[in-house]
Amino acid sequence: MKVFVKTLKGTHFNIEVKPEDAVADVKKNIETVQGADVYPAAQQMLIYKGKVLKDDTTLAENSVTENSFIVIMLTTRIRVHLVRVQLLQLLLQIKLLRQVVCQQLQHQLLLHLLQCQLWLHLPLNLLLLHRVLLCE
Repeated sequence: MKVFVKTLKGTHFNIEVKPEDAVADVKKNIETVQGADVYPAAQQMLIYKGKVLKDDTTLAENSVTENSFIVIMLTTRIRVHLVRVQLLQLLLQIKLLRQVVCQQLQHQLLLHLLQCQLWLHLPLNLLLLHRVLLCE
């Protein structure tokens, strides 16, 4: 049977389905026909007569018939999760870079202080310098 799928952008397309098709299979069908980059099955939400269709139900169980209109929406749950993962990775990279930069600056400062001590003919107290630099 032919079913029309309306998008929130106002466009529509039709797909061939069977009444015994599960909603999850219909989503995969839409993904195949329209493209995974446009309508990934995992992000689809199908609505018929104001009711969100559950993946484990069939079209017949939801009273979807020939020439019915189903509204399709994309959820952002997966996108939000991916963005969170990317942000956590970036924060970890920043933390590691900060540690490396701090260590490099500490070493440079230690060398500079040692040079100043030598230049000023001051007694060397490496343990004290090391504690000051590491804020111990």
